[in-house]
Amino acid sequence: MSSKKLEVWITPTAKIKLKEIYNYSCRKWGKTTAKAYMSSLQATILKVANGEKTTQISPNFSTRFSYCVCKSHYIFFQVEKDRLIVATAFHTQMSVKERLDEEVGVIKNEIREQDIS
Repeated sequence: MSSKKLEVWITPTAKIKLKEIYNYSCRKWGKTTAKAYMSSLQATILKVANGEKTTQISPNFSTRFSYCVCKSHYIFFQVEKDRLIVATAFHTQMSVKERLDEEVGVIKNEIREQDIS
């Protein structure tokens, strides 16, 4: 991971996932806990962008995206130039590889479209 701070860009897929995590947490544990949980996810993303937290690659999930674990979620990233792309997020109890395989085409298109604009 670069020691230089990376600009963070969140894919539309990741934005949807983060909103789903927040909404689920609100229903299950209430708004205060949901906000605290989301703050921890955001802090983890910023730590990765700042080079304070490392990510790893696992062929068990993907050879394209690196990830780190925060609380009960895997957050998947791609680094391009000086940008940290937040690709998606999954609960640790999900079938992550299968779900990521289902989404990878959409995520690739989102990244490519963002590069064009």
